[in-house]
Amino acid sequence: MHLCDVAHPYWADVKSLVLVEEALDIVKDRLEADHSIHDRTNLSITSLIDLLNMCLKSTYFLYNNKFYQQSQGAAMGSPLSPIIANIFMDSTPDSQHQTITLSTLRR
Repeated sequence: MHLCDVAHPYWADVKSLVLVEEALDIVKDRLEADHSIHDRTNLSITSLIDLLNMCLKSTYFLYNNKFYQQSQGAAMGSPLSPIIANIFMDSTPDSQHQTITLSTLRR
């Protein structure tokens, strides 16, 4: 038996799944629940959220010699994007995960 006989690779076809505003709310709630945060930083939770907001929403890119600002989702290639995506996905109910359309790849 080969792995190809029993497994079918797939990817999730998701557009702007990570909602930045909602992700920031989740991070804020988690920081507020973390009673040891002040032992690790002198920054206030508001300052941390403001910095995170600036990093996530100040995404510009150049295409065809024109600059654009990303308007939805977390930017691909940003070091923060996978972290924010993991926090967002961890906080969504399992029932929402089932509504993601999966596209099966067959070779």
